[in-house]
Amino acid sequence: MQSFLQQRLGWAALVLGVVAFVSGRRAPAWAGWLAGVAGLVLYSFDPAAVGALLALLTLARAAPEQRGQAQGQPGGEPGEGLGVGRLA
Repeated sequence: MQSFLQQRLGWAALVLGVVAFVSGRRAPAWAGWLAGVAGLVLYSFDPAAVGALLALLTLARAAPEQRGQAQGQPGGEPGEGLGVGRLA
């Protein structure tokens, strides 16, 4: 009952979202996103919404080594990594 009155789930989502956004790590981002969604469903939406958005921004921002090798190579064709050549 106290977790609903004090909005602990929403505050946990906010803390995890800030930690994920500052550090750029995906584990607290996933935890913050899940806690934020649960907080939105369970009516602690004020801090949970901000925490969920910060976590979602961290998850959407991929690390350079996860984007693929085609973007880091200079001189490549723009559609090279998309497999567009198979369609022609």
